[in-house]
Amino acid sequence: MVKTRVCAVLIFGGIAASCFAWAQEASSPQLQLSIKIYELGNEDSQQRVFAEPLLVTPAGRPFSLDAGGIVKTDSGDDLKIGIQVTGKLERPRADLVSIAIKAGVGTQIIQDNDPKTVLVKTDTFDIRAVVRLGETKRFRFSEIQCCEICVDSVKN
Repeated sequence: MVKTRVCAVLIFGGIAASCFAWAQEASSPQLQLSIKIYELGNEDSQQRVFAEPLLVTPAGRPFSLDAGGIVKTDSGDDLKIGIQVTGKLERPRADLVSIAIKAGVGTQIIQDNDPKTVLVKTDTFDIRAVVRLGETKRFRFSEIQCCEICVDSVKN
């Protein structure tokens, strides 16, 4: 009889803890993250946009986005092309958002003299910043490659 009661309390305690965690997650503020990753154009050409996703994520929870594909090599390896973004947004104050983002842009390079060799160039960058809600910030991670980020609250 004692064992049954102990098990019932443990099971009930686990359900209560799960329900509490779910209620906290549901009540955490949703943030809308707009990211634009692009190359600057010159006077003869326009900018080249690699990706412009819009993500909705709760504050304090990790997020990830993987948009693109895979290139197979002759040796059987898989090389990612496209955009990979991971990160987390925190809300230290009502009007500020702390951003921690790691992003990568993978592009396949075709060589005229050796078309069978598969090359993928991946540029990665990390952003750690505090931004105001609704304000667009531009970050440059190479001579011509940039990223614009804007975070806003999700309106219900």
